Amino acid sequence: MLKIRRLLDSGVPTRIIRDMLPCLNDIGSTIVADPDPELRAMLVDQRDKLAERIVLLQQNRDALTRYIDAMDHA
Repeated sequence: MLKIRRLLDSGVPTRIIRDMLPCLNDIGSTIVADPDPELRAMLVDQRDKLAERIVLLQQNRDALTRYIDAMDHA
């Protein structure tokens, strides 16, 4: 599954991904029986790192688009 591969690529451990599987399909509600504060902190950190990467990727995409547009108008 591509979603699992992307989570692995972004540094989320497989033991966490296993617990996240119900969330990956966006179906139903997510139930966490015994929340671990350390695990939560790690997930927040991973999420924040992903958000930073997304911003950088968007900036790079926009820079490439501007460069391509400039080439088209040259």
